Amino acid sequence: ADWQRDLALGHDALGEALQGRGVWVEAEVEHRAALGIRARLARQDSSNSVWQRDVALSHANLGEVLRHEQREGEAIEHYRRARDILASLVKLDPRNMGFQHNLARQHQHLGEAAFAQGKAADAVSAYSEALAQLERLTGAQPDNPLWPRGAARVELLLAQALVASSEFERVRAVLRACRARLRRLRASGIKLDPQEQSLLRRLEGKAGHIEIEGLPSAPVDEEEAIRDLGWLGGPEK
Repeated sequence: ADWQRDLALGHDALGEALQGRGVWVEAEVEHRAALGIRARLARQDSSNSVWQRDVALSHANLGEVLRHEQREGEAIEHYRRARDILASLVKLDPRNMGFQHNLARQHQHLGEAAFAQGKAADAVSAYSEALAQLERLTGAQPDNPLWPRGAARVELLLAQALVASSEFERVRAVLRACRARLRRLRASGIKLDPQEQSLLRRLEGKAGHIEIEGLPSAPVDEEEAIRDLGWLGGPEK
């Protein structure tokens, strides 16, 4: 079994290398080969959580490749399979931070794929699940900056989906939470990366409608609100 797992890892590594070169068709072939091997191993011993996790990660890898090939529907199916496997593993081992983090990532991937399809409501649901999972991780490991940093990124994605859904009151709440999270990170001595610094500057900005307090209040003019939030990357009107 060890050599088979090593062979699957080799296919995965080659697939990732091909992805780095933008050779998506060949990368898909390698990731499907890895998935086939891992699925056979997992069927041999359904109690082996490492093998089950390997299958989930192969589904996630395939999902990423398929998204780059603009095959969003197929990508979503693989992300769902990864999510379901990881959700089962989390139930069996709720203290495993790796399983929980991987589960949050699959929810995020599902949100990204749904948003790319124009399914804003589905994206909101998936991002909300990812955020809830990251909040649980933060509660379990409050000193680990990886979790709040991930949560801040998901909050930005969630805000984009909420803009597309015209849920502007929720946009305010999400962006305020994101701003507070980044401020806490900065105050704790964590050096924000350039993307985080740029986001926080925008959330704290004083010019125009970039500052959260400058968002339109109810009743909301949809056109104006979406235009004011253009820097979120939402759909152009």
